[in-house]
Amino acid sequence: NFPAAAKTAEEFVSEVGQRTITAQENREYPFEWLVETLQANKTRRQEGNSNPLFDVVFLLQNMDFPSLEIQDLVITPSSMALDTAPFDLMLRAAEAQSQILLQFTYRNDLFLPATIDTFAQSFKRIVDQLLENKSIKLNDIEITQIFADQEAVVLDDDESGFGF
Repeated sequence: NFPAAAKTAEEFVSEVGQRTITAQENREYPFEWLVETLQANKTRRQEGNSNPLFDVVFLLQNMDFPSLEIQDLVITPSSMALDTAPFDLMLRAAEAQSQILLQFTYRNDLFLPATIDTFAQSFKRIVDQLLENKSIKLNDIEITQIFADQEAVVLDDDESGFGF
C-alpha cells in the first residue's frame, strides 16, 4: 500500500481493501517458498527472533466462534494469553456487543508499556478523525502531540508528501 499525503482516507482504505483481496488470491503459495524466493531479510532469519517478511500485524477478528458439538464432544472457543509476542507489534481488534475491543501484543525488549499506551491513544485519535470525516486527506490527519513533538526524520521518498 502506498499512503500519499493527497489521498483521502476513503481512497487509501479502498486501496488497502483491493490489495488485500488480491493477496488472498495468492494464499496457496507456501510461506517457506515465499521467504526463500524473496530472500527475505536473511539476518533476521539467522537471529531466529523475528518474522522474515513483516514485523507488525493488524488483525481484525470480525466473526463469532460458536461452540461446536460432535456427538459427545463439545468444543468451545476460549481466549489464550500469549507469553511471547509472535511479532514485534500486533494489534488485534474484535467486535463485541457493538464495540470494538483492541489488544496490543508487543516485544517488551523493543517497546516500553508507556510507548504502547501512546500508540493506543494515537490510534484512537486517528480513528475518531476518520469517523468524523472519511474524506479527510491523509496529510490532514492529526497525530498525537507526543509524536508531533519528536524530532522529524526526513525520508528520501518524494512521492509520499508527508515530510517526515
